[in-house]
Amino acid sequence: AMASLLACARRVSGWAGSQMSGAVFGQVRFATHKAGGKSKNGRKASPSFLGVKKFGGEKVAPGNIIIRQRGTKWHPGDQVGLGRDHTIWALVPGWVKFKYDITKKKTFVSVVDKPPVRNPCKAYMVKKKEFKERAKWELWQAKLAKWAAEKGHPLVGQFIDGQYVKAPVEPAKEGASS
Repeated sequence: AMASLLACARRVSGWAGSQMSGAVFGQVRFATHKAGGKSKNGRKASPSFLGVKKFGGEKVAPGNIIIRQRGTKWHPGDQVGLGRDHTIWALVPGWVKFKYDITKKKTFVSVVDKPPVRNPCKAYMVKKKEFKERAKWELWQAKLAKWAAEKGHPLVGQFIDGQYVKAPVEPAKEGASS
């Protein structure tokens, strides 16, 4: 079988048998470089400490770093500088302000002269929530007092300035229908 295989190979390519023996059985290629294994280096990379250093509404002095970043996720606005490594810092004293531009779809960081005005609605909403909770509590207390009065429960009272005051209860008259 080997002789017929070599004869067939000679006819096709015209090579001698000694030269074709490698072609018939496949070539063996030896490595010219050592096989790559695990790298034992690269463990001493120090942290880069990126991120926002001064948030919106914080006071800054000239030279204070506001943001350290890779690339420009935040873009420089008024009275700030942009470093070679895209660090944004304050050029003048003031307060940090972040503003998102809808048309450009970018967030700009600026330093403004006046402190930001706090949203008065936020404080109002907290008061409103407290008011709603107190109103719910008082409504529940009124329903409880009404129920207790109908059943002739001895702990009938009322809430006055957040304090429960017991009221004297008249005993239910027997034979009286309500």
